[in-house]
Amino acid sequence: MMRLRVLLLLVAGSIPAPAIAGDAHLFSGVDVFGSAVLGSSKTTDGGAPVAGGGIVGNLRFGPAIAIGGHVGYQFDNPFSAFLSYRYTQGDVGWDVSFPRVGVSSGFEGSSISNALLGNVGYQMPLSETTAVTAHAGVGLSINTLSGVTEFDNQTGQFLATLADHSVWSSAAQIGLGIEHEINSSAKLSLGTSLLYLGGFETDAFRTGNLGTTEINPYRLNDVWTTGLNLSLRFEF
Repeated sequence: MMRLRVLLLLVAGSIPAPAIAGDAHLFSGVDVFGSAVLGSSKTTDGGAPVAGGGIVGNLRFGPAIAIGGHVGYQFDNPFSAFLSYRYTQGDVGWDVSFPRVGVSSGFEGSSISNALLGNVGYQMPLSETTAVTAHAGVGLSINTLSGVTEFDNQTGQFLATLADHSVWSSAAQIGLGIEHEINSSAKLSLGTSLLYLGGFETDAFRTGNLGTTEINPYRLNDVWTTGLNLSLRFEF
């Protein structure tokens, strides 16, 4: 909750003086994102209990591509309210060391997020056809680790697979952009955003060289995405 408050305060501090009011109307749009993903892990007891607890390190995310959409209402002032949805997918990997038995494993898979947020937006016109925009939102995300494979870090030998697993998490975002009017009913914008997705978690079973065995899940914490987005908005 503290992270969400900080995000909203950052956006509030970036909002400039009141803008020129416009006509109230409905709008909807499509969004495409190219993002970098960052995260951490606090797991120190992952894997099979017999191994004494695995410590997650070297967490790495590949570049992520996201698509989404939004629908909302522009008031007859600089503010708007809208719902947004974003689907994000990218590669993820991490290493796990087991100090008690002196071995380490590597994990590779995909991270998938489905985020739904309620947002408030602000517009400051620069000309009759161009405006600076800002927005902030909070909501929920369903975060999934998919196709996760475990292998031996020393030999590269396959060890096990983990079933896909999803968790719910709080989500929040802030964004800034430049919006340009193409015609009376369509606008194109280029922007940047910071999206907090929360956590990911593996399944509690592995299937491989030891058969199917129960494990303590590996958890990825405080995952963020940031990057550029292109949006096309239609007004009614």
